[in-house]
Amino acid sequence: MILDHSPQPANTGVDASLDDLFRAALARRPDAIALIDPPDRARFTDGVARQLTYAQADRMIAAIAARLRQMNLHADAVVGLQIANTIEGVLTFMAVLRAELIAMPLPLLWHRADAVGAIRRAGASALIVSGRIGATDHFDLAVNAAAEAFTVRQVCGFGPPPDIPTNF
Repeated sequence: MILDHSPQPANTGVDASLDDLFRAALARRPDAIALIDPPDRARFTDGVARQLTYAQADRMIAAIAARLRQMNLHADAVVGLQIANTIEGVLTFMAVLRAELIAMPLPLLWHRADAVGAIRRAGASALIVSGRIGATDHFDLAVNAAAEAFTVRQVCGFGPPPDIPTNF
């Protein structure tokens, strides 16, 4: 949300995309704080609370969008997002839009069966999740949901790598 009342560039009228509005704010004030994590972030998901300027956020959005393009997702592919309300959630949502894909936010508290049903109905091609929400391992849920849904070919996540058994 842009709270400053400066005159808007000509390309940010009624037809402006969210990315257009973000880039307009970036052009006006690249060093202004754009995103702030909740102070209790570590209590419910991985990582420490951070804040990013518009310039820092733009670089991260560009990097995530580039990675999404490298995954060979077709234009307008649906990407399921099950990410905590953190900086990564906003960055990923913006990157999906910048990569010309369709973001499909999924509620964090859904059971796997609910997520699988929504993924199948939407034909999602990828899932991006927070590694941990509370005590729940969302990597594991996402991988199992992807295996069940069949349309998902890419599963990505934020957080430390999941524990992988070494005795198999």
